Amino acid sequence: MEKKSLAELCFLFLVFFVTKKNVVIETRASEVLSDGVCMSLSGTFNGLCIPPFMNNRCDKSCKNKEHKYYGKCWQDLRCWCYGEC
Repeated sequence: MEKKSLAELCFLFLVFFVTKKNVVIETRASEVLSDGVCMSLSGTFNGLCIPPFMNNRCDKSCKNKEHKYYGKCWQDLRCWCYGEC
């Protein structure tokens, strides 16, 4: 009984952590940088974006599918595209 409630508690903390992280990330889904360049979360890249290993895939996805300047993987394991605002 005690192990089951400990597992449930760990699961709740995991859900809370993931939910909190997603809220922080989604509030930053589009950001204006200097000289009219915007940074936005990629809508076409699927899967984890692990820097620096997946930067090439992210870059191709942003250029070819979303018509942005370039793409880059960030520490949040998502692909971010840079393009015109």
